[in-house]
This record gives sequence, structure tokens and C-alpha cells, in this order.
Amino acid sequence: MNKKTINIIKAFSSLNILVIGDAIMDGYMRGESERLSREAPVPIVEITEENYVGGGAANTASNLASLGAKTYLLSVAGDDKEGEILKNLLIKSGVQTDFLFKQDKRKTLTKMRVVSGSHLITRIDHGSVEQISPETEMKIIKVINSIYHKFDTVVVSDYGYGVLTKSIIDKLKKLKKNSLLPIIVDAKNLIYYQDIGVDAVKPNYIEAINLLGISKAKNHQLRIPQIKQYGQKLLNLIQSKIVAVTLDRDGALIFERDRPAYRTYAYPVPDSNSSGAGDTFTAVFAMALALHCPLATSAELASAAANLSVSEEGTSVCTKEKLIRFFSGNSKYVETREEMIFLTENYKREGKKIVFTNGCFDIIHPGHVTYLSQAKELGDIFIVAVNTDEGVRKLKGWERPINKLEDRINVLSALSSVDHIISFSSDNPISLIEQIKPDIYVKGGDYTRETLPEVQLVESYGGKVYILPYIKNHSTTNIIRKIRRPIINSLFQ
Repeated sequence: MNKKTINIIKAFSSLNILVIGDAIMDGYMRGESERLSREAPVPIVEITEENYVGGGAANTASNLASLGAKTYLLSVAGDDKEGEILKNLLIKSGVQTDFLFKQDKRKTLTKMRVVSGSHLITRIDHGSVEQISPETEMKIIKVINSIYHKFDTVVVSDYGYGVLTKSIIDKLKKLKKNSLLPIIVDAKNLIYYQDIGVDAVKPNYIEAINLLGISKAKNHQLRIPQIKQYGQKLLNLIQSKIVAVTLDRDGALIFERDRPAYRTYAYPVPDSNSSGAGDTFTAVFAMALALHCPLATSAELASAAANLSVSEEGTSVCTKEKLIRFFSGNSKYVETREEMIFLTENYKREGKKIVFTNGCFDIIHPGHVTYLSQAKELGDIFIVAVNTDEGVRKLKGWERPINKLEDRINVLSALSSVDHIISFSSDNPISLIEQIKPDIYVKGGDYTRETLPEVQLVESYGGKVYILPYIKNHSTTNIIRKIRRPIINSLFQ
């Protein structure tokens, strides 16, 4: 994407957005599982880490705030420890919590996931899911009535957990009839919003087929053609200007009246990573539409943000910095291993040969450039793994690196021989190689097969190892010495 897209992302900071909906707290207990219980054939997970993040409307609001919008959350939590944790998480994310009401005897809904490795073992839900009290309902209606007109858009995040009552939805309907303020709805049951005249709705696949009253497709490859044929019917059912159906691994289908469907694409991730992607999509889609962006641009921005949010384990948010970096033109840098695995698997299906090398590349000199060019010639796709700053310090000493990781990536990106770049923090890239399984592993002539622990791994799965000729008279260490020599000499004059 171009500078115009980056300017759109920067303009998110000009928006004031109200999120109304069910605030959830997502919890994650992570640990190792190596044995089964004697009481039943279930895994025993020894928990090593526990953390909490905002879910549902709280996640949508956190994404909006992380992307720069001034965001207010109108929701209800319990007057309990979980409610206090959730409020602090929202404040930390930059969300305004003036309208996060606490209701006596209501328990904050918490969804605790137990994860081992990349596997979701189970989810434990506890908290209130019944309709909020009449007193709390009246408070929310009063707030909506007084502040509705102050925002650039309203996002409704209705998970069906009792905050969006009929009276509150009726209030939104009444206000919408007398206002041009956009309303974007992400709801478990969209039929409740069919006559409000909302600007866009974002059902997921299950929500869409439930609304249509049709059965699930036999496999996920059939979901795209299935939903495509019902695009105009979805628009008519909800009476919305736009319908965006998110399809997790299959991206999203965007429908607008009397226009062809627009599709975006997604990266496949483990189930334990996918939580919250829809909230992220909704947040960015709402902001882009509020800025009057073209539908395709809005969809691509939303899909990119959702992809970035699920590249990390658990419910996550997409920050403005991440999204700008994604669209900055530096497409050679791959942020996560999941994305790199996705890319390499696609290349392999296309029959392309993957070449891989690694190094610090602190001060890139002619020796590096020649070496990288020669390596590229050995295959079709050339991946360069770069040590992080901390990794360089561990290998080269406290004075290194001379150039920070971002600068080293930018220089490598300028070389036409390099297709993709990924960073790694360990002493060697063995775990990365194990996941990517490149066809060819390359190192320079200052290494030997005996000094490379990667050799045995690469050859174990049928890959090849090449040691390219050493380029004489070119060394990062020597360049640093040349730079320092005049300084040192001057000290003794």
C-alpha cells in the first residue's frame, strides 16, 4: 500500500468513538502437558503463566484506543475483583472508562482458557450472562441520550450477554433515525438490529448462516461460494448498507448493495491464537468507514489488522505502529513465525525452492552483498534471518550492534536479492529452520560444516547445506577497527 493508506491510519487519531456492548475478561493459563490424569483420560497441564486481557466489547475498545482513536466504552461489569482488573486493563489500553458501570450482585464475565503449546485444552466460563438490571439499563439509556451526538461513529459489540437490551436497542434506533452518525454492529444475533438502518454489520460465518437459516458447508473451502450467493439476501435481511462476513482462515467477504462481493485474505493460525480477531476487524473497519474510505481500502485495513492481532498468542490488539509498519512498503520483513510458515508453505506448494541464511549483518559491506546475491542464485525464494539487538550483544559483545535491528532490516530490504527477512533472538536459528524447513541452508566461507550445528538438522529432512566462498578483505570487525583507529591514535597525540 502507499502513503495514502498510512495517512489514513494516522488519521485514526482524529476520531472519537463510542463502543456499546458486553465487556468480557479473557484469561489465559499456559503450561506444559506431558501426561494424562489417572481419574480420567484428560491431559494434566502444569500451569507456568497466567494473564488477562479485555475481551468482547472491551477488546474492540482496546483495539480502537491502541490504533489512536479516543475511545469510550459504555458497558457493565460486576462489583468484583474481576471487574476491577478489567477496568485497569482498559485504562492501560487508553480506553475511557467513565461509562463502565458496576452492578451489585452481577459477576464480571470471565472466559479462562487453558493452553498447552499451541493447543487449546479447555475453556472455563464464569460470570453473569443474564440481562442487566432495570436500574443499570436506565443509566445506559440516559448516557446514550446525552453523549450520542458527540462521536464520529458508534460501534455495537453485542455478544448476547445482557447489556444490549431491547430498550437500549430501541433508543439507538430512535437516535439513528434523526442522525447521520454511522453505527457499526457486531452482534451474535443480528436480527435484533434489522430495522435500525445501521451502516455496516459484521457477522462471522456461524452468525451469517444462522441468520440465513442455512446449514454449514461440508468443508471450509465451500464457505466462500456458499456465502457469496447470499450476499444480497444478507443486506436485505438486516437492511444494512454494508455486510462484512468474517471467515477466519478464509479472510472476509464484503457485500454492498448491487455490487460484486469483495474478498480479503487471512493467515492461518492455531485456534488458541484466533480469539479476538473479529473485534479487531470491527474496530478498524469502523474507523476506516468513519473516515469515508473506499470499501476495499476499509476491508484491507481491517483484514491486515486482524491478521496482525492473531499473529500473537491469545486475545491481542493491533497497534497503530504495527499497522503502519505492515503498510510501510517494507513488506520483506515478516514479524511472526506463523506468517513465515504460511508464506513458505505456499511457496512449496508452488514448487519453489527456498534458500535460507542467518547472521547479524551489523554493517553491511560488499562482502555481504556479494554473498547474499550468490545465495539467491541457489533457489527461488531467499529468506534472511537476522539476530535481534540482544542476540548480537550475546554473540559479539556489549558494544554491538552498531546498527539497531530496524536499521539492519531496512538496509537488507533494499537488496533485490533478499525476498523475506525475519528476526530471531536465540544463539542459532535451529528452531526457525525446524519450522520453515528450507530446501537450502547457506553460510559464508568463514564457517565450516563442523562449526555449524544447523547442518545435521537440515540434512535430516533432505535439505542441502552450501558453504559459499569467503570474500577476502571484507569484515565487519575490520571496518569497525578502521573507524576507531584514528580516534584511538588521537588520544595519544
